[in-house]
Amino acid sequence: MAKLTVRNRSSVKTMALNLEPWGEDYWLRPGEEATVATGDEFKTDVFAVDMRDDGIRLWVEAHQAVVTSPDGTVLKCGHQRAEGPR
Repeated sequence: MAKLTVRNRSSVKTMALNLEPWGEDYWLRPGEEATVATGDEFKTDVFAVDMRDDGIRLWVEAHQAVVTSPDGTVLKCGHQRAEGPR
């Protein structure tokens, strides 16, 4: 299993965490973090990170990935997404 913790260190800006190739989006408010974990037991080198102005695009080379909050709650796609156009 591979795990990667993503932290929004901004003090003012909400950051997008996009998981590819699934096109899922999770939004982290200033100071928040999330952990992305894969279900592949034997594959650990699965993440590629692209930094963008509005957040992070995380490419995951695994069959599936789960995003959780620090307390272990599974986050759903669209977590904290703002209404209206992005």
